Amino acid sequence: MANSLNMSVSGYNKIEKNDTHITLEKIVQIANVLEMSVAELLETESTTIYNQTLKDSAIGHQQIENLYQDNKDLTQKLINVYKDEIAFYRSKIEITEKK
Repeated sequence: MANSLNMSVSGYNKIEKNDTHITLEKIVQIANVLEMSVAELLETESTTIYNQTLKDSAIGHQQIENLYQDNKDLTQKLINVYKDEIAFYRSKIEITEKK
């Protein structure tokens, strides 16, 4: 993966360990190498299934609230990634049009 991204193995290792911030451009490159969309790359999968009648005092109620907040946070992150990706591609188009 590091070779495909034109970076050092130790640099890529820092990304995997979350020891460094990753740029939108690098996320797009990783998605391209893996032949998937950025949305697929950032997608999380929920394995918790809720099959209970919820009341205000139900134990699962807090888990659902947490799941809702997690999904809300993930959705906002995806929105921000798409906004950044749009800005990135717009700048590339502007550069291309100036040539």
